[in-house]
Amino acid sequence: MSPKTHNSQRVDHPLVLLMGLPRSGTTWIAKMFDSHPDTVYCHEADRGVILRSMPLAPDISEAEALAPIAQTFADNLLKIRDPHVVGSQPQFHKGYRTGIAAALHQLSTVSAKAASAVGWKWPILPMVNYDNVPNLRVIWKSVISIGRVGVFVRALKNRHAIVLLRHPCGHVASLLRGEAEHKFPFPPSEDYRLFEILLNTRPARERKLTVDYLTSIHPAERLAWRWVIMYEKALRDIQGVEGCMSIRYEDVCARPELHAKEMFEFCSLPWASATSNFLKSSTASEKKKYYAVVKNPLKSAMRWQSDLSADDIDRIYRVVQESDLGKLYPRGEKLGEQVDSAAPAKTV
Repeated sequence: MSPKTHNSQRVDHPLVLLMGLPRSGTTWIAKMFDSHPDTVYCHEADRGVILRSMPLAPDISEAEALAPIAQTFADNLLKIRDPHVVGSQPQFHKGYRTGIAAALHQLSTVSAKAASAVGWKWPILPMVNYDNVPNLRVIWKSVISIGRVGVFVRALKNRHAIVLLRHPCGHVASLLRGEAEHKFPFPPSEDYRLFEILLNTRPARERKLTVDYLTSIHPAERLAWRWVIMYEKALRDIQGVEGCMSIRYEDVCARPELHAKEMFEFCSLPWASATSNFLKSSTASEKKKYYAVVKNPLKSAMRWQSDLSADDIDRIYRVVQESDLGKLYPRGEKLGEQVDSAAPAKTV
């Protein structure tokens, strides 16, 4: 598919949106797409103030009014040079950047990352004119904009969107572990500014949830409510919209290549041997680093079974069972054994 130049500043390459909550395996799945030689990966490109003019969880009725902001953001993705966005590791060979260009890009990446480590701003130079890459796919992964996915899928035409879900116990356990290890500048379970935003969404209003109620309950329950509200909103907002699907992280962990191929096919992206190689290398490790991409994914996904207390597991399930989302993760399911048969990838 050749890019279409609509004006002097916009080239309409196909865009793949990968949206999920933090600590839901989104980076590993995004790196599957990044490993393809015809993609360019934009990691958390919405971090900071770049989308400040768009609410974090707008009602879908605002989609038309917010569409220009979404379109402008998408049009400028390939202009971002921030090492955090375009320099995430590991880096992969790209078919559109070979020889000297590839070597210079690698040098630019190393220099920019080194400068960033000491507080300097040093852009990564792409060493390619993306306008001239006919089969390019732009991959944007975000754990910030999942509440905005309904706006983006309506504003952008040449795109596919995948909502990535992780078991609520796995999600909550990972956040609580991160809080205990001081991985976050502010504990997610106490982020009441975000909770106040979520309370204005339809799923929260329907249940008449309040800040007083959320402050009175256990941190595991608060985070479970965040899981319910955000995923209910995201899945409702993409319901019936062409080119959208959802998939469980645990299913991908159980059979990585099968589900990676499924996602690639959904996005009309041909399979690449480089992705097979990445999947083999990224699933063979026993690393336990908090932000590691290379590790045993299924073991990591199921770590909550030993990390969480029985009381915390009960708390999370009580919250999740108040939602239809509980059907995606029925209690007692043998995750990791029959995981593929329970909830396959779903086009919505």
